[in-house]
Formats: sequence, structure tokens, C-alpha cells
Amino acid sequence: MRKDNKTSRRVYIAPQIVFADGLSGSGKTALSAVLQSMERVEVQRIDPIYEEICVMRFLDRIEEDAAVTLIRIHSDLACHDMMISRGANFRPKDLSSVVAKREEYERRLALPDGSSVLTRVRTERPILHLMTHQTIGISHPLFQAVGEKGVLIEMVRHPLFLLTAWLDYISRYGTDPLELDICLDYKGQDLPWFALGWEEIFLESNRMDRIIRSVDFLTTRRNLFLESQPQNARLLCIPFEKFVEEPWSFIDKMEALLGTKRTDQTEKVLQEQKIPRKVLTDIPDFEAFRRYGWRPLKGGKTTNESEAQRLWGLVKKEASMEAVRIFEQICSHYEREYGISPPPPSPYLRGGLREGI
Repeated sequence: MRKDNKTSRRVYIAPQIVFADGLSGSGKTALSAVLQSMERVEVQRIDPIYEEICVMRFLDRIEEDAAVTLIRIHSDLACHDMMISRGANFRPKDLSSVVAKREEYERRLALPDGSSVLTRVRTERPILHLMTHQTIGISHPLFQAVGEKGVLIEMVRHPLFLLTAWLDYISRYGTDPLELDICLDYKGQDLPWFALGWEEIFLESNRMDRIIRSVDFLTTRRNLFLESQPQNARLLCIPFEKFVEEPWSFIDKMEALLGTKRTDQTEKVLQEQKIPRKVLTDIPDFEAFRRYGWRPLKGGKTTNESEAQRLWGLVKKEASMEAVRIFEQICSHYEREYGISPPPPSPYLRGGLREGI
């Protein structure tokens, strides 16, 4: 096929799309739970095809027109199928379960497919709700594909408190058959796609150094992408620490961006997510969270300070001095950008926990 024979899709089904994105461990689950409690917002779909397309484009394995066409086709297919509950997840313990809106999705099971779906879409104006993972830095194909009908809401979090999820995540990459992310084939080994350009360093690094450099890579890509976007871009970045302490101002912004509004279920969802909360890691006891290293608090003994102390201790124990320097920069940049106070011990390891090491 000649390069000038490009692929395209100019018609569409999905009238509006919201992507909920963020690094692993950033709090996307709470974000999506609140989103899907709002009027017209569908229950989240955790479908990796969108981030996979973005990764393949970033790695230059597919052309931009192909990436855009595939995103448009898959998002329209998802919208069509959600309107008839085809492929809807009724597993009650899954994060993508439709149990929160069971009556609606059970009603849709009896509805016809095909052209009648288009009529209902025009009337009901559903907002397709897609969760992606650490995609914003390579999300150009998403915005090319969905244009003005698309919104990306990103949950960000202090790098120190990302560590719990990443300690589990990085160890399974390329080794666990259930971890289905795209890998780089480098010297016969499977490396994360975000190890591109620093493959040798990744192989030579220990677990903590790999985590720190991975978060640095993804954060740098994310910042470069945001700098390239116009001020009126359909983007909203929410710092987790502020969201779980006072969620309503951010909910106001989501309503305005999506043209929808909260419902009676929104308050219930916040209660289920333990929001507002005083301790950042006071998470709900969900089975999915336990699989990724999170544990609910026991007896109220954990505080933000004690959890920070534990995590800094892990960094002290495992990270190289170069990785510590990188981590300090990531943390301080995050704190400046979002007005977050450094978690104690403060400010960082230099001259503190690592003194004399």
C-alpha cells in the first residue's frame, strides 16, 4: 500500500467522550467513580486498545492516520455496544462493573442494535467514559481522533505516594502473563515501552531506580505534551491530595467541562471512596486495590506522616544517589506546580535519611 493512501473515518456515533487518565497509583479509580455518578456519563470502560494505539504510535509502529482511524472506530463501537449492554461487565467486584447503574444496563439488554441505537444516542447524548493508564504524554492521537467532543481528565499525585502501586507494577512488567502491557524487545528481553531510550540503564538498575526513572520519563513526556497544548484545551488536571480533601470544586470543573451535572449518587460515591479524607492512604477495602499492593488502614494508626516515613525509608534502602537526585527533582516540581507541602520527613533525603550513606 502506498504511503499516500491514508485511512480515515469521518462519520461518528459517540457524541462525547471523556478519558480518565493518570499514572498507576494516582487515584484514577476514585476519579472514574465520581465521573460515572454524573448525568449521561456511562460506566467506565477499561479497554486497553486506546492506550495501546497511543503507545504504538509513540514507538512509530503505526502511522498517525491509522492510529486516529482505529481510535474513532473503537470508541464508536464502544458507544454502540454500551447502548445495548453488549459486553457490559456485571461482575460486582470489578472496578468497571455496571452494578452502580444495574437497572439501566439491564434495561438496555432487551433493546435492538443497529440503526435504532443512533436514534437513542441523538436523544440521550451519552458520554462515553474510557479509562486509560499513563497515556497523557503520548495522547496526541486521542485528541486528533476525538476533537472537540473529547475531554481528558488526569489525576496526578505526589510521586512519593505512587510508590506503593509501582513497587508491584514494575516487578510484573514483562514477567507476569496477566500484565498485558506493550513491551520493548531489547536484546531478547521484554522491557516497558517507557524504557525507550534508556534500555541499558533500565537493565542495570534495581527495582527502586527503575520506578523512579520510569516515573521521571512519563512525567517529562506529560509535561512536554501539556506545554504544547493551547490554553483552552479540553484538559483538566486534578491533584489527588486536594481532591480527596475537598472534592467539590473539582466536581464543579468537571460539570462545566462535560456539560453535565452531579446526581444523588455522587455523594454516595464519595462516601464509598472515603472522600473527604484526612489520611491520603485511607482507601476503601477493594479487592482490586489489594492486588496492587494497597491495604486499608488498621486501627487508625497510620497517618500521612507515618506513611511518608515508610516510603522514604524504602527509597533510602534501595535507590542509588543518582536516582535520589532525580526523585527529589520530580517531587519538588510536583509540589511547586500544585502547591502541595512536602510530606515529612522534609524536605527530602539529601542531608536527611540518606545522610552518611
